[in-house]
Amino acid sequence: METLIIILIILVLAGIAVFLWLSHARNLSQELKNLKAGQENLTQSLQQSIITNQDSVNKNLQFHSQTLKDLSTQLGQLQGANNRIIELGTDIKSLQQILASPKLRGGLGEWS
Repeated sequence: METLIIILIILVLAGIAVFLWLSHARNLSQELKNLKAGQENLTQSLQQSIITNQDSVNKNLQFHSQTLKDLSTQLGQLQGANNRIIELGTDIKSLQQILASPKLRGGLGEWS
């Protein structure tokens, strides 16, 4: 009889241990699912953030590229205008030389 009681106690304790172990395994399984869901949410959030940042960088790159293109065009026009001003200065200098009265040679000798 005592042996039977001991066996029953052992079986009850083993049953409780199995129940606790299965309950703990279910909790761990649920925690694992929650962690996976959190990881997936974080991954999606990061991907969306990367896409948003990439779009912003692309827009800024296009804007700056267009700005540099416009600046290059304006610098080319400015260089052309500068060359025309230099040519005009050279032409004015030539015109001044043409219009300058010739130096009278021996001007002092004629006054005497």
